[in-house]
Amino acid sequence: PNDLWWRSNGFTTPGAFRLNGKVYLITRGIDEQGVSRLGLAVSADGHSVEKIFEEPIFVPAGLEQGVENPRVTVMGDQIYMLYTARRGRDRFQLELASISNENFLLGLKEGKWESKWRRHDIEFADKSRRDVNDRNAAIFPQKIGSEYIMYFRDEDLTRTRREIRIAYANPPDGPWDTGDDTSAVLTPELLEHRLAQKSESPIVWVGVGGPPLLTKDGWFTVFHYVDEDRIYRMGFFIADRNHPEKIIYLHDRPIWELGDAYYDLAKSHQLLAIPRAKVVATIARRINRFQLAGFIGL
Repeated sequence: PNDLWWRSNGFTTPGAFRLNGKVYLITRGIDEQGVSRLGLAVSADGHSVEKIFEEPIFVPAGLEQGVENPRVTVMGDQIYMLYTARRGRDRFQLELASISNENFLLGLKEGKWESKWRRHDIEFADKSRRDVNDRNAAIFPQKIGSEYIMYFRDEDLTRTRREIRIAYANPPDGPWDTGDDTSAVLTPELLEHRLAQKSESPIVWVGVGGPPLLTKDGWFTVFHYVDEDRIYRMGFFIADRNHPEKIIYLHDRPIWELGDAYYDLAKSHQLLAIPRAKVVATIARRINRFQLAGFIGL
């Protein structure tokens, strides 16, 4: 819906999570000036929406000129949300906020949210990373050993090919140890080598979707990848449950891609297909949501 001023120019790209038997979508709303805020929709089954809150539940603060790309992880009695903070047209940084399960449920009753969120000053062991554009990351839903785990991607525009990497921290504020340039989990080169049907154009970057899901086989992770023609596709891999930097299975075909009717349009308009969220619900035990030309789809 775009019936309210704060989402009059779009209502897109949600992060989803399940709590107390219901599915919640934290969704980006865009106003006429292009400023993004985050709203909330509620679903009993992950398919039909029973309520959409009229007011945003999370808004820009301080130097932030917009908040977007929510990726939500429920861990114990806390809800963690990685998001992108816009600080200019071409300047964006990864940020972290959290809210307790209790305060989130209280917000549902009161319709008041802002004072209930805790904003973290996310910190990296490599201080130079605060000067690198970041907007693609997801925190695992449980610690491994004593550490929180995050998949992330550098958005350094000087690099032509960008990969999914891994970082470790305790507490989740950081400092996050991102390792060195050899700590990549999935690179465009590895994906190109694995794919059964080669892309017409070289793959230039890969990025994680929502938080990985632990299965009996390991960490099931959906990702998107983009070629030089800016065509988006989705794939998945399974990482070792105790060593998530190691991929034990990489699917050799896309699990979603644009149909032929959209291919030429995608080249000229950069249609996006970015998985944001995974919710335990079906035999695959997840719902993947994506944005395609400004719409939310299943």
